[in-house]
Amino acid sequence: MKCLKEQLEKEAIQWMNKAAEMAKKSLCLNAKCGVVIVKDNEIIGAGYNAPPLDSQENRMCDKDFGPSKPKYDKTCCMHAEWRAIIDMLKINSEKIQGAKLYFTRVDDFGKIKKSGQPYCTVCSRLALDVGIENFVLWHEDGICEYLTSEYNQLSYEFTPTNEERLKVIPAVYLILIRDNKILLTRRHNTGFYDGSYSLPAGHLEDNETMRQAIAREAKEEIGITFDLKDLELVHTIHRKTNTEERVSFFFAVGKWEGEPIIMEPSKCDDLKWFDINQLPENIIPYVRQAINYYKENNSYSEDGWQ
Repeated sequence: MKCLKEQLEKEAIQWMNKAAEMAKKSLCLNAKCGVVIVKDNEIIGAGYNAPPLDSQENRMCDKDFGPSKPKYDKTCCMHAEWRAIIDMLKINSEKIQGAKLYFTRVDDFGKIKKSGQPYCTVCSRLALDVGIENFVLWHEDGICEYLTSEYNQLSYEFTPTNEERLKVIPAVYLILIRDNKILLTRRHNTGFYDGSYSLPAGHLEDNETMRQAIAREAKEEIGITFDLKDLELVHTIHRKTNTEERVSFFFAVGKWEGEPIIMEPSKCDDLKWFDINQLPENIIPYVRQAINYYKENNSYSEDGWQ
C-alpha cells in the first residue's frame, strides 16, 4: 500500500470525484457507494450500489425470511464494485489488465465520506480474479493505493476495532417557523431521498460545533444568518440503519436575517412554507417524526431500532 502525493494525489482526487458522482445515483437505503475503474486515463467501468436491475421489487433488506434463511450479506444490493466490474467486462474486457478501481461513499448530502480499512472479501476476490491491479481508497490520512492481492489479504484479516464499532455520524437540521408554517426544501440530484422534502441540514466539518455547523449550512443552503445564541436544540433522533448509526440534532431559531431562497439549485429544486399541521406526503419519514415530536415538546426519539 502506498499513499499518493502531489500530482498522483491530484489525479486520484479527480477519479474519486467521478466515483462520488456514481455514488449519488445509488438506490441503497443504507449506504451510497460508487466506483470507477480506470485504465490509461480513461474510465472503462463504473457502477453504484442498488437492488438488482435497479428494481424496488428486488429490494429484500426490509423482508424477514425467518431463522432458516440467514443473511450472509448485510445488503440486498449489488455492490458498486460488482457493477463496475460487470460494466467493464461488457464494454472494455480487453483493457482489464493493469486497471485501477476507485471506490468511495457519499453522505446524505452528496459529500465524500472517507473510507475505513479494506474488509469486503467478495469484492476483493472478484477484483483479484478478473485482473484488477489496484484498489484505491480515500482514508482520513490520505488517498491510498493497494495491490489487489494485498487488498484481498487485508480484507480477510480485517477485524472491527472498538472505535469502528462505536462510530456514530452526527447531522444537524434547522427548523424555521413563521405564521405556524415550517420551511421545507425538496432534495434533488443528491442520491438520498431525491424528490422528498426535508429541512435545511448538513454534517459537521473539522473543528466545528453543532451550532456553527447549522449556521454555516443555513447560509450555504438558504442564504440566511442568525445569532448562534438564538438557536435552541429542540429534538434529537438516534437513528440506526443496517450499516451505521446516526444522531440527528434538530435546532430551531426564532429570528434570522434574510429571506430564505434556494442557494444550491443542483441539490434543491423547491423551497416552500408548509402548514406545520399539514406536512407534505413526500417528506423524509424521520424528518416528519422529528417535526411531530417537536410540536409535542418531546426532545428525544429513536428510529430504525428493533
